[in-house]
Amino acid sequence: MGPGGPVALDYLAIEPVARLLRIKPADAAAAFEALQVMEGAALTTIHERAQRELQSLR
Repeated sequence: MGPGGPVALDYLAIEPVARLLRIKPADAAAAFEALQVMEGAALTTIHERAQRELQSLR
């Protein structure tokens, strides 16, 4: 979290979760790339909603 809200996933948690889910090392790179795409989309949506809420308060 940053002063403006969420800024990124906790990347340190990715490896233990990948092990827990039994993601094969050969598939890990593709899974990480997909996770980054989802992260970017989620952060964009979160920040756009926050902007709209701020503008509605004005």
